[in-house]
Amino acid sequence: MDRRRRLQDALDQQRERAKLRNFNFDEWKKRYMNWMDHNKARVMDFFRRIDKDRDGKVSRDEFISGFSSQSFPRHSQN
Repeated sequence: MDRRRRLQDALDQQRERAKLRNFNFDEWKKRYMNWMDHNKARVMDFFRRIDKDRDGKVSRDEFISGFSSQSFPRHSQN
């Protein structure tokens, strides 16, 4: 079971890398901004929400955690 899980994890990582090969930041930014607009979300609201310690700054960990918890599709649906 452990070996099977490790193999599945390795396969999942390979799939993620394959998806990122053709990553285009400008396309991603455009999709993200459209998604934010569509959901009537505001960037400042997002940052206030993920600033867990309320220090007015978003740490790398806070950003990753906050972004990961959103329902925004991270990859193109193509």
